[in-house]
Amino acid sequence: MAEYKIDERVNLPEKMAPDTNEKRIATLQFWNAFAKSDSDYAGKHMAKLDNNVLDSLVKNGGWGTTTSKITAIEVQCKDDGEGFATFGLVTSNGIEQPMLWDATMSSDEATFTAFPGTPDIMAHLSGEDSIGAWKTYINGLFEKYSNLPDEEIEAPKADLQLVEVDPPGMEGSGGGGGAPEGPGGGGGGGAVRKKPKNLPP
Repeated sequence: MAEYKIDERVNLPEKMAPDTNEKRIATLQFWNAFAKSDSDYAGKHMAKLDNNVLDSLVKNGGWGTTTSKITAIEVQCKDDGEGFATFGLVTSNGIEQPMLWDATMSSDEATFTAFPGTPDIMAHLSGEDSIGAWKTYINGLFEKYSNLPDEEIEAPKADLQLVEVDPPGMEGSGGGGGAPEGPGGGGGGGAVRKKPKNLPP
């Protein structure tokens, strides 16, 4: 994999890697774009909705501010039928932020779609299968909401990428603790309508 010049901050253990070299390379290059703050590459390989959110992040400076402070990205992958999912625990500015993406392959290229999350998603991840735990929890919430009236409710959504806050022990030192919105599913939540009928289980 040396020829792909993957940043050393991106770590994908062999036992967590996908089942083909094409998926492995696509995954590493995707997370490499975060580590190197390469919005062009990341956006090119995101689903349209997530790419639109990324464009907004780039314009307001949130992308550059948060990705420039990344010190590590611990990656997991899990094959899922025709596609696969990839989880990244991103450490930025001393804060760990989980992100989850579903991916589909076309030839040797992958398209990544952010999976919904909640602000407390980390509390529901345990063991080595963070992807399975994340999806089980979120799908359970969607099942709960599916019987509610079609009105705005507090349901999971993929709306927060990396939270820019002061590192531990530095609260109030600057930055205001703002949380720019972006793709990735690592947190967020808020008023959204119940699960669309065409959303896969």
